[in-house]
Amino acid sequence: MTDDPSLIREMALSGCTGVFVGFESLTDANLQEARKRTPQASVYAARVRIFHDHGIQVNGSFVLGFDHDRKGLLPRLVSGSTRTASSARPSTS
Repeated sequence: MTDDPSLIREMALSGCTGVFVGFESLTDANLQEARKRTPQASVYAARVRIFHDHGIQVNGSFVLGFDHDRKGLLPRLVSGSTRTASSARPSTS
């Protein structure tokens, strides 16, 4: 959806304030093995930012327990989600 910025703009203009996105995994190998046709995990933050730039909140879901998930995934997931969510906060300067 974020491949078409005009669609995101139209969503915002129509009153859309939030979307639910199934990111599934932070590990590209998991996405490939599950045959998910999603963007690479490395571009998740940039794609979330596109929604945020249009005032649209993103509620993301992740699946834990894929074969390529390793120890330390949960803290990495929380840290990345927190960092990405903070990009939606309006500037106070």
